[in-house]
Amino acid sequence: SKYRAVLDALDDAAAAPKDALRRAKLACHLNLAATAILADRDPAAALFHADQALRLDPDNTTALLRRADALARLARFPSARADLQTAAAIFDARRDALALDRTTARLD
Repeated sequence: SKYRAVLDALDDAAAAPKDALRRAKLACHLNLAATAILADRDPAAALFHADQALRLDPDNTTALLRRADALARLARFPSARADLQTAAAIFDARRDALALDRTTARLD
């Protein structure tokens, strides 16, 4: 697929800035996980790519949700539930941070 080709090219692009490479790889793995679930109906492949995405960004809620979907399709329900709880905690923390930023901005 085109995402696999991009990943191969990124592995060879050692001269590019590391953060740009990490973001591009993350996007590819997230898209491959989604494709594996929706089009290929291959939860094992989705799990692999979600895991790869989480290695690049452990707090990525999209990767956590895709991995939870793959785990549920593989009948690994406790692990799926744990990923959903982690994603919810990250969402809550971000919402709290946004609320704090808004409150702080009003005080300025």
